Amino acid sequence: MEGFTVKVPCSSANLGPGFDVMGLALSSYLVVEVFYSGNKGINIIYKGEGEGQVPLDDTNLILSSAKVLEKKVHKSLLENLNITIHNTIPLGGGLGSSGAAIVAGVLVADKVLNLKLSRESLLAICVEIEGHPDNVTPSLMGGCVTCCGMEQIPVPTETVPFPPRSYYIKIPVDRSIRFIAVTPAFHLATSKARAALPAQYSKKDVIFNLQRVATLVAGLGSIEHKEKLREALKDTVHQPYRAKLIPGFETILNLRNDPEMLSYGLIGLTLSGSGPSVLATVHSDNQDHHKSISSKIESIFLQHNLKSKTRFLTIDNEGALITTKSRL
Repeated sequence: MEGFTVKVPCSSANLGPGFDVMGLALSSYLVVEVFYSGNKGINIIYKGEGEGQVPLDDTNLILSSAKVLEKKVHKSLLENLNITIHNTIPLGGGLGSSGAAIVAGVLVADKVLNLKLSRESLLAICVEIEGHPDNVTPSLMGGCVTCCGMEQIPVPTETVPFPPRSYYIKIPVDRSIRFIAVTPAFHLATSKARAALPAQYSKKDVIFNLQRVATLVAGLGSIEHKEKLREALKDTVHQPYRAKLIPGFETILNLRNDPEMLSYGLIGLTLSGSGPSVLATVHSDNQDHHKSISSKIESIFLQHNLKSKTRFLTIDNEGALITTKSRL
């Protein structure tokens, strides 16, 4: 029985000062296996993070995203599909689970319908569904990206039926940099995290972030800029306001100045997306150092009666991949 697999990396948006600007693909994955069957209907099996919580009907985000593309091209998805979803990305954890699901769904539809759309066209559809580009872009394209929404979206044409809705540029990241994501057992709705932000900012705060996001983009490519990156990962636009919504986060942020944590290779600490996951940026291959950093963060969450789960991650430079496979 022929089929295919879609593998989509998770993402961490913002990276401190890059609020709604930057995103990073990381090595925790949503994997969707699709096989053509002799039975009528689309059958979905879900395993992993969110098992028992995620709907298995047309409201499933992967399937509903696939149907967006289906409607755009005026074709119908085959009604003889067995879809098995394996997910290691926490739901609502700030690691781009929704963005990964949207990317997976659009890629599934492109493959099933044999459209062979360009990555740029697929990205345009993903951004339209998601509403903003900083999660879906790294998950689809891989690597670390800066994103810029287009002020005027081009009109579709016969030659370009799905024009871009945003621009992106990949940023080189030193391969020796590692990432540690610590996710507390605490749900923070994105809408609530956005509502916590002020309607206006001072010129001082805006300049603070502009300086740091420019330095971050320029410095990520070489670890010799480590001290500058430590400063560049700071933020005044979203983290100070969201910190009050996440028990222990203010204390965790203070670890970026802790001599012991710095000796373990800690460069900086940021909120992943809108939270509540914390992303530690680290320069060390020593796994004991990684565990020491994560244990300290976990212990602070535990002081606030929150258990947490740690993921030791690397940057994913490939983005979403499709492989053809057969099953006996």
